[in-house]
Amino acid sequence: MAIIEQLASDEVLDSVGGDGIVRSTPMCGRFLATLAYVYRSTMTFSLHSFQKAATEESRFAATRRMSMFNWKCVIGIATISLCVASSSAQADTPSSFQKSCTNIVVSGATLQAKCRKVDGTWDSTSIEIIGIENINGVLKVTGASPSTYKKTCRDIGMNGDVLMATCQKVDGSWQDTSLEIPGIANINGVLKYQ
Repeated sequence: MAIIEQLASDEVLDSVGGDGIVRSTPMCGRFLATLAYVYRSTMTFSLHSFQKAATEESRFAATRRMSMFNWKCVIGIATISLCVASSSAQADTPSSFQKSCTNIVVSGATLQAKCRKVDGTWDSTSIEIIGIENINGVLKVTGASPSTYKKTCRDIGMNGDVLMATCQKVDGSWQDTSLEIPGIANINGVLKYQ
């Protein structure tokens, strides 16, 4: 349990990036960065300590460290599985924000709208669109990384939850394309990924 709490703590997450990069990535990125930190910190002394242990007591301590390393690996594998599952679930979940938001526009990869809160008032909100790329002139959902379509697309616009653009193909020609943005909801006046 202590390991899970350490993985989830902000102190560990801050020490991974050190410059705020980890904090600005999606949750799976934070978990994977933490997993890399755990792997690096335990791998440096686990096998090496076990091989150098000369006494019964130090071999016992090295065995305990190896056991902790194994548990951290199990937690890491489980985390990766959950991240992959949640990323595919997010990509499969249709957006619902368009049902309770108006003035929906896109600027680059930032979706902006005015969304209704539970109390009936309206708030302006925005969210970075993640995981959408231009693949040979066609907008496609490719994962949870920052969107790159804006580099090779123009005339970018929105119609409800549909992202529309004219995107460049590999041969240099341009074509119109559109895509329903998955996984975004209005949560009490704030656009969020589900």
